[in-house]
Amino acid sequence: MAPSSLFHHFLPPLLLLLALISPSYAQAYHNISLGSSLTTLGENNSWLSPSGEFAFGFYPLETNSSLFLLAIWFVKTANRTVVWYANGDQPVQDGARVELTADGGLSLKDHNGQEVWNPGASNATYGAMLDTGNFVLASADASVSWQSFANPSDTILPSQELDLGTNLRSRMMDTDYSSGRFQLSVQSDGNLVFYPVAIPSGLQYDSYWASNTVGNGTKLVFDERGTIYLALNNGTQWNFTSGKMDAVRDFYLRATLDSDGVFRQYVHPKIGIRNGSRSEGWTTVDFQPPDICQAVLVETGSGACGFNSYCKLDSNKRVDCECPPQYSFLDPDRKYKGCQPNFASQSCDADEKEIGSLYDFSVMIDVDWPLSDYDHYSPIDEDRCKRECLSDCFCAVAIYYQNNGDCWKKKLPLSNGKAGSYVQRKAFIKVPKAQKYSSISLGSSLSSLDDVNNSWVSPSGDFAFGFLPLGADSNLFLLGIWFNKVADKAVVWSANRNKPVPRGSMVELTGSGRLVLYGEQGQEVWSVNATGVSSAAMLDTGNFVLINERNSYIWESFNNPTDTILPTQVLGPGTQLYSRLAETNYSQGRFKLSIQKDGNLMFYSVNVPTGYQYEPYWSSNTTGIGTQLIFNSSGYLCLNQMDGSILPLTKSSGMVSTEDHYQRGTLDSDGVLRQYYFPKANSRTSTGGPESWRVLWHLPDNICLQVSGSIGSGACGFNSLCKLTDDGRPTCECPPGYSFLDPSDMYMGCKPDGMLTCELTDLRTMMNVDWPTGDYEVLSPVTEHDCGQACLGDCLCAVAIYRNESCWKKKLPLSNGREDPQTDGKALIKIATVSPPGGAQNQHTLILILSIILGGSALLNLLPVVYRANSFFGHKKQSKPDASIIGTHLRSFSYRELEVATDEFEEELGHGSFGTVYKGRLVSDAEIFIAVKMLDKVAQQGEKEFRTEVSVIGQTNHKNLVRLLGFCDEGVHRLLVYEFMSNGSLADFLFDSMKPTWDQRAGIAIEIARGLSYLHEECSSPIIHCDIKPQNVLLDDRFTARISDFGLAKLLRTNQSRTSTGIRGTRGYVAPEWFRRTAITAKVDVYSFGVMLLEIICCRKSIEPEAGTGDILVYWAYDFYKEGRLDKLVENDKEAIIDARRLKRFVMVAIWCVQEEPSMRPDMKRVTIMLEGHADVPQPPSPSPISFFG
Repeated sequence: MAPSSLFHHFLPPLLLLLALISPSYAQAYHNISLGSSLTTLGENNSWLSPSGEFAFGFYPLETNSSLFLLAIWFVKTANRTVVWYANGDQPVQDGARVELTADGGLSLKDHNGQEVWNPGASNATYGAMLDTGNFVLASADASVSWQSFANPSDTILPSQELDLGTNLRSRMMDTDYSSGRFQLSVQSDGNLVFYPVAIPSGLQYDSYWASNTVGNGTKLVFDERGTIYLALNNGTQWNFTSGKMDAVRDFYLRATLDSDGVFRQYVHPKIGIRNGSRSEGWTTVDFQPPDICQAVLVETGSGACGFNSYCKLDSNKRVDCECPPQYSFLDPDRKYKGCQPNFASQSCDADEKEIGSLYDFSVMIDVDWPLSDYDHYSPIDEDRCKRECLSDCFCAVAIYYQNNGDCWKKKLPLSNGKAGSYVQRKAFIKVPKAQKYSSISLGSSLSSLDDVNNSWVSPSGDFAFGFLPLGADSNLFLLGIWFNKVADKAVVWSANRNKPVPRGSMVELTGSGRLVLYGEQGQEVWSVNATGVSSAAMLDTGNFVLINERNSYIWESFNNPTDTILPTQVLGPGTQLYSRLAETNYSQGRFKLSIQKDGNLMFYSVNVPTGYQYEPYWSSNTTGIGTQLIFNSSGYLCLNQMDGSILPLTKSSGMVSTEDHYQRGTLDSDGVLRQYYFPKANSRTSTGGPESWRVLWHLPDNICLQVSGSIGSGACGFNSLCKLTDDGRPTCECPPGYSFLDPSDMYMGCKPDGMLTCELTDLRTMMNVDWPTGDYEVLSPVTEHDCGQACLGDCLCAVAIYRNESCWKKKLPLSNGREDPQTDGKALIKIATVSPPGGAQNQHTLILILSIILGGSALLNLLPVVYRANSFFGHKKQSKPDASIIGTHLRSFSYRELEVATDEFEEELGHGSFGTVYKGRLVSDAEIFIAVKMLDKVAQQGEKEFRTEVSVIGQTNHKNLVRLLGFCDEGVHRLLVYEFMSNGSLADFLFDSMKPTWDQRAGIAIEIARGLSYLHEECSSPIIHCDIKPQNVLLDDRFTARISDFGLAKLLRTNQSRTSTGIRGTRGYVAPEWFRRTAITAKVDVYSFGVMLLEIICCRKSIEPEAGTGDILVYWAYDFYKEGRLDKLVENDKEAIIDARRLKRFVMVAIWCVQEEPSMRPDMKRVTIMLEGHADVPQPPSPSPISFFG
């Protein structure tokens, strides 16, 4: 290399070194000092280069603005093009932070403070974002400890060099920055090589482009003139691009390994010349390879596009991946994943005579999959080539080369597909023959009023599409497809399963090609909005289709199944079957079959009505290799796999032919997938076979044992048992002492027949019974007797399971119950005892009568004494009616004063846990309205004790508490006088038809939290409320929330206190501690507040004692939180939906508050801080189920 060349070659690094050494660097390069940080929140989210052309910081993803890259990007281009990123495979959520640490390193942490990325640098004294687009960490001695230029992602910039051993990795897609399918490698042997890469393993396939400079290349350089070249050992350069660019200073430049595997050099005009000859966006000036469709040819892997697809270049020389006829993309948004056939593959068991009537070929010119052949014929003619493929069940495509008479048979999966004039081949794609059908023209309609014209029938009459009544006498109809020649009209598909329509409804194929179901009032209930529809047809396969002018299916029921799959039907990734709710209730049920996008076939139990899926109870374990669930024309259900092999589900023993039998595969309401068969008329006549649906096989074998998730009720409802009947079907039963919540729906679960307390309970024994996931304590070793006694003595225990000297205590609600010989163990079930029968009852009555007689006699003897004592004490109390003060401000009222103030207690405001509240008014200088609470459950304490407790309440002073004005302690009368709240209770405001705005609700929630925090932590004597609920929160004239009834717990009678077996609080808001013999702390109020916070968010009441779990607000809310569907909690409240960040924060705080373990709940001070947004809210765990049945 000439001296001048060497000087030019080393000039950029020399300039950087001089800049780093120069004292002026700090000013010129905007030093970033140690300890500096950026966050996704607010405006401080990036560090700019001096010119403002590049930025380093948090870049929101185009597809999800709540996720962020730590990246470098062009600031002044329209789309802020990213040139480097640290965390493409792991974007961070809002609240993430990057910091230049005190030890001279760089650390990216997520919103929870967990480190996501760290380049491993240290000892830097500052950082800088340079005008070259390079972000550096440097030391005072000018040494660079780390720089983005040496650790590239998919792009290089002018002045950047890639040393040997450096790679570029493409993105997955233009807007998906995760590691993609292609890699550029400056290899250590000096060769520059492009590779396709397996996802997600990262395995390199055969290279598709190379510089062929083994032993000679030294580094890849993008110089400031815009030239990209490989520097060679002999001092020369191997130019990657065509040459240097003119006027390079007027353009931004970059070179990117794009998601399609092509390395392109781009230019973008700077602001000053945007009206020149070039476009204002990025323009490609050079790229390699020239045609990647031709370049990529790999022995393993799919090729430039996915399996079963083919690659071609569009007019801009960009890759376009396409599917062959009657194939469709696995994921239309990610075409690189490849294609799948829209039909069941040819069965090798099919009669050879039938094949010609079942399959045909679509012809494609200049298309080939060059490495997918498994057989070759030459020389033969075109017709024989097609016949050889048609008769071979493995052959999916035949490729014919006319010049030599060559014929290649190809099998699935097809790889390295390509299309172009260079191919010079003819492809015969094997596809099913088009079925004969009776065309349904535009404008045709059906009515549920017409008992004759209410369906469209397939040519053979085997299937019908139309209105089917729900029961003989029902006025409700499904729009569905059913077996038309079977007595029970078995439904295989429905459009409106969740919303049956009444008589008078209509379905129409409109003039514009829409298929619309109208209700009896003409309202639209369901529709298919396909475009280009010219007709419709009910096919003999059971598929209802909408067809365009080219006879292609635009929409078909087969691609939108409900609970059933039929022969020739194919379910691709992302498709689901949902069971019915019951055999005669077609609405979406409790189980789901899902062909997942990762290739796995999974069965899930599902929450009703939220649709939240619980843990799977069956899996094919085909992650990464499965593609489709196929019910082929021979009657086999199987899972098609990537390599073309199949995983059979149907058992070969006992198979029946589809020619003689109707067949279907249905995910039944009990969660079992069953393959059914029914003899056709000719079969019944000739063989005398059964005239009902019979089960050929089912999956799973025993669903009672199979469903066992950590959340959800199990195969049956909560507190029930699943067992198999003699015919192998599951049934649900209640254990002793329990009965169904709804006798007409056994899946709703069971409830105790009485209150399960620590007294008045007994045990019943059941063998081979368990609820495997509901235990909260294990005792071992222990005897059976001690196990039972431990449960009887524990208020929370509902069942104890005894097995092998171990005792598992279970609490309500009980889940995943099963009764089965495989369940080894004994269940000791606590039941509420009834009144003693027979003689015991008579003995009890006798004792009661004697007690009354003796007690009455003693009472008569005491009456004179009681009368004199009462006269003395009564006179003593009534002798002090004038006002007195406790503390500094409480007024002592006489009973007569309050009688007058309330007009003899005429206007009742409400009745609560402590007594009745009346409206009154005091007249002095001004009229003041008051609320007078007449306590009716007060312990008969002494005057001093009562006034002491009232004094504690009176000393409270907070704007979110209802103020106590005074009291009455006269004779037997105990009354409290409060300020009057003009806008009633929160319950009235919250559950009214005109619900409050989101801002009002959020403000009220924070106000209540502040009031509770004051009671717990800021009073001279901390106060636990014990009955937080919307009825005990009042609203003043400005709708400010004010907590009432606080401090009254200590005024209760003895048998109302915590020391007895009673429970303080209101059902639905009661913390689990009340069910146990454990200390009661302020955390009981936190729990109640959490329930109420969810009510405030949703404007929905909490549970009722008889409610099923689907109606428990806590679990309903948690299900939607886990699904990321918080919009469902607030329905159509746009204000709340727009304020998504605060909505999510409030829901997360509520879930933390209702944790079963008190120590996991935050205190109210912390709750307040989190609600106000002053502290991060960590992700909450699931709220553990507790007893809602007593």
